[in-house]
Amino acid sequence: MGRRRLPAGLRCPCGRRPDARGDDRPALRGGGPHPRAGQRRLRPLPGLGRGLATRAVRLVCGYAAAAGARAAVIQVEPGNAASVAVARRAGFAPGGQRFADDGTLFDRYVRELG
Repeated sequence: MGRRRLPAGLRCPCGRRPDARGDDRPALRGGGPHPRAGQRRLRPLPGLGRGLATRAVRLVCGYAAAAGARAAVIQVEPGNAASVAVARRAGFAPGGQRFADDGTLFDRYVRELG
């Protein structure tokens, strides 16, 4: 049986979290397979759900507008509901879909910076 990956932004109550490659690594020390590999008791990281991403997007838009940008675009992979919610709360409107150079399909959200 292969290793399970923790979803991005979540960590196990025992303190383990996924690293950048998605491997399950201990947050402090220790090693070996995860002791709770079959359980689903995960809790969100402390910053999740507090509007920090929306605030960051709004701040970046303010800096971009001050630098002379006329519009901002956020590209989101279809099905990423959390990123769509951030874009909508930050004042972005749907702007169609686009394929990246590697063939990945993205939903675009656009905001005029005036």
